[in-house]
Amino acid sequence: MRNVIRLVQFGGYLARASDPPPSNTMMWRGMRRLTDIQFGYELALLAGRSGVECMDSVDVSKMHTCPVPAGASML
Repeated sequence: MRNVIRLVQFGGYLARASDPPPSNTMMWRGMRRLTDIQFGYELALLAGRSGVECMDSVDVSKMHTCPVPAGASML
């Protein structure tokens, strides 16, 4: 349960004692943010291994991506 709370905090949930339970929207936003953090981390590792100074030459097709559920909004 603690990990779920941490995940929804990425999505904007404040976890105050008087707050209602987190919504699905906050869970979705948290998952998107966590995926963005993972993507940035993997991009930095890939760039570091390549020794490149400019990210234009990094092949992002080698990175792991999280699939977007059908019908999900990317806003």
